[in-house]
Amino acid sequence: MKNSLLLILCLTLSSISCSKDDKSSDDITLHDWNLISIKFENQITIIPQKDFFNDNAYILKFSSQSAFSLNTSVNGAIGNYSINHVSNKIIISDYHEITEVGETSTDEKTINNLLIQLLNNATSFNVNLDDLILFGENEEFVFKKNK
Repeated sequence: MKNSLLLILCLTLSSISCSKDDKSSDDITLHDWNLISIKFENQITIIPQKDFFNDNAYILKFSSQSAFSLNTSVNGAIGNYSINHVSNKIIISDYHEITEVGETSTDEKTINNLLIQLLNNATSFNVNLDDLILFGENEEFVFKKNK
């Protein structure tokens, strides 16, 4: 009887531990992410897949425990973050451009302005395979894992 109970307990514990997600693989700060689209008030703006003036345009890079970069098409841009991987909460602050170069097109200027004005509103995130979505009250930023 004791052996049966012990066996049931071991099987239960092993199934619980195996069913837990491996949070280290879900750590968004371990990867670079390409911005694919910005949704604001039900309007979706698609980021064109082309060469920009800035080689690292629209790539989210977590550079330390609290800093990140996400450059616009022509300017460098940085900010700070804090993250809770258990609750999928993120706080982004002080996101701003650190250089000022002229815009190359009206479309790029629209994308850059949306990004700079809205990214600080992100409060949560979701990861699904190679996709990362940052959510704000009226915003969604969709990223694809950079390979």
